[in-house]
Amino acid sequence: MAIFSTLHLLFFSFIIATCTISIVSGTVFTLSNRCSFTVWPGILTAKSTLIGDGGFALASGSSVNLTVSPGWSGRFWGRTGCNFDASGSGKCTTGDCGGKLKCAGAEGAPPTTLAEFRIGSSGKKYAVQDSYDVSLVDGYNVQIKITPQGGSGNCKTAGCVSDVNAICPNELRVTDSKGVVACKSACEAFNKPEYCCTGAFNRPETCPPTKYSKIFKGACPTAYSYKKKQTLKTLSSISVIKDSSMAVPFLSSSLQLTPTSPILFTKLTPPIIHNQRPTTCTVPTKPRLRLLRRSAVAGTAVADQTEGGGGEVLLNPEEEKRVEVADYDWTEEWYPLYLTKNVPDDAPLGLTVYDRQIVLYKDGEGTLRCYEDRCPHRLAKLSEGQLIDGRLECLYHGWQFEGEGKCVKIPQLPASAKIPKAACVKTYEVKDSQGVVWVWMSTKTPPNPEKLPWFENFARPGFFDISTTHELPYDHSILLENLMDPAHVPISHDRTDFTAKREDAQPLVFEVTERSDRGFAGTWGREKDGGKGSNLLRFDAPCVLQNNREFEGKDGVKNYFSGLFLCRPTGQGKSMLIVRFGVTKRSPLVSVLPQWFWHQNACKVFEQDMGFLSSQNEVLMKEKVPTKDLYLNLKSSDTWVAEYRKWMDKVGHGMPYHFGHRTISLPKVPPVVEHAPAGLIAALSASYPAKGGIGTMHAPNLANRYFRHIIHCRSCSNVIKSFELWKNILSATAVALTTLAILVVSRQWKAVLLGSAAMCAAAAYACLRAINLNTNNFIRTHRRL
Repeated sequence: MAIFSTLHLLFFSFIIATCTISIVSGTVFTLSNRCSFTVWPGILTAKSTLIGDGGFALASGSSVNLTVSPGWSGRFWGRTGCNFDASGSGKCTTGDCGGKLKCAGAEGAPPTTLAEFRIGSSGKKYAVQDSYDVSLVDGYNVQIKITPQGGSGNCKTAGCVSDVNAICPNELRVTDSKGVVACKSACEAFNKPEYCCTGAFNRPETCPPTKYSKIFKGACPTAYSYKKKQTLKTLSSISVIKDSSMAVPFLSSSLQLTPTSPILFTKLTPPIIHNQRPTTCTVPTKPRLRLLRRSAVAGTAVADQTEGGGGEVLLNPEEEKRVEVADYDWTEEWYPLYLTKNVPDDAPLGLTVYDRQIVLYKDGEGTLRCYEDRCPHRLAKLSEGQLIDGRLECLYHGWQFEGEGKCVKIPQLPASAKIPKAACVKTYEVKDSQGVVWVWMSTKTPPNPEKLPWFENFARPGFFDISTTHELPYDHSILLENLMDPAHVPISHDRTDFTAKREDAQPLVFEVTERSDRGFAGTWGREKDGGKGSNLLRFDAPCVLQNNREFEGKDGVKNYFSGLFLCRPTGQGKSMLIVRFGVTKRSPLVSVLPQWFWHQNACKVFEQDMGFLSSQNEVLMKEKVPTKDLYLNLKSSDTWVAEYRKWMDKVGHGMPYHFGHRTISLPKVPPVVEHAPAGLIAALSASYPAKGGIGTMHAPNLANRYFRHIIHCRSCSNVIKSFELWKNILSATAVALTTLAILVVSRQWKAVLLGSAAMCAAAAYACLRAINLNTNNFIRTHRRL
């Protein structure tokens, strides 16, 4: 790695001079080089006086002032690795402008990071507006940062302060003997229309973000790019589109811009840093441009901000902290599909991961198979089909599939015809591990067994767990955030059991002990207990959360408790959760009460939060800004929430969509509303009109307990069937006994028969109450203190 790309940063910051009514003064840029090596700034102006001869050497620790008049527009860039002779001829490793020290109107050779300015001019429409941006349209070579000081308006910091060279893909790298010195744009590297947004790709809707755009934008979220490279002719109009000035440090949704290269982005291209308004500055006093050295701080910076400056209450990261980017691809992960014991033996199961629809079933030998939920013939859902002799049959035309997705029967083919090789379905690798079925979502990369989660406590001898499955009407990230929030339990789940009471709401103490690209871990405890972290929390990508405790019994034997949450994204505004509470030493109460009682209680817990979380999901989708602009996180309750959203900043570029702390990428396509859900689940839910269906094969209600849990739980489904059967038998018996009591003459027999009828009626009512307890949602009653 070259010394200037790993040890130092090239920063620009400036202040714009004020213009009075009677005197027109110039704008002064002060460039200071705080790097340990010489930097050769290059300067290009548009329809205005050339400044600084277009380029010069700036030694380490030195500075220079450059004055420009109102109306000036142009760009700066940093040249590195230069060697010039006495006449000013030579060459630079990056940013070279025709082999000359003084660029004198020549552009820098890409890849270069550009700082671009337009100084407001008097007497014109944009007289008091100065605008600026940092552009990656020509690639990247050094870090640049613009920090306005003084002035009025929305004067935000802009720049690229991350070492993009360190994360540059191999195919975009520019290297010398010292290592990577620059990172090309994909347009320059490949010169293809899909990367340059030319030809058929010259519109926003036909030029979607690429994997390269996500990498660049994730690393430098406040950098800005244009539809086309600015030439000397177009520089005069940079930064002003219609009535808006250049958006810094973000692209305002009011700017109608289109992408052109992989390092460009529009309002749809992830990830985006949002602060809502474009940067427009009223001309302030005395500008300054300087080169700063990179900060060596690698950890998360935290600034305490409270109104009036009193107390360390809020948890807010430092605004200048770079957004770190990690290599991430959401498909190259294992996702929890289902509890193994609940997978049907005689029917396919339609499931989703994000917006990918898959079908899970057991073949004739009991082997789990997973296919894309789409018949290659006419795209019918295979989950609507049936199993015949261990083969999955599409009910549209009867095509049958087995094994690794091979089509083995097409009824419409003549006996002598061969089945086409293309008549097969895409398959996904699945594993049954510790009672959970996991799926590897990539069809291009072989499954990575090291990423398959393994939970040590669940492998301990005598470990007992109660596992439930819940389908929920909000995004999986909101679900995980909620599960990471122990502070809400005493309030939201007041009196749900013997441990949650609103009077116990109190400050909590958190300690982050581990951070990585794969998640984070730490301890937490109550402040009144001295902040001792007896609870161990661990989040592992992409959707595994553990909350573990170790405690010693009276006999001196160490016991273990685990709260395991496996959260699968099932589409926009939807998620599925597998909850597993386990312990090595269980309470006698667990053995006395039936399993369905614990399951309905778990449903009650999620219903207590459902209203809050659904509305939270709605606000995030409406506001379209990162969580730092919406949340007011407290140190004493929201540490894990902030950690999770900052992890999303790192890897969000590799997800279909995400809501990070400082970054956001919205779904590219609207959610698909299925009016006829497929398979076993739809059939079960539709058969109970009051419990999630409407008596037909129409979409069940995601907020209904029956649809959210019962149809996914074999034990609860069987319990409800048993209660229904006994209710009917007891009701019929009560009616028969009452009829007999009317017919008999003996008073003693009347009393016996009526008493028996009353008991049967009471038992039938108890069965009805048990059914309602399992299928009806929790309704909150407010408690007055």
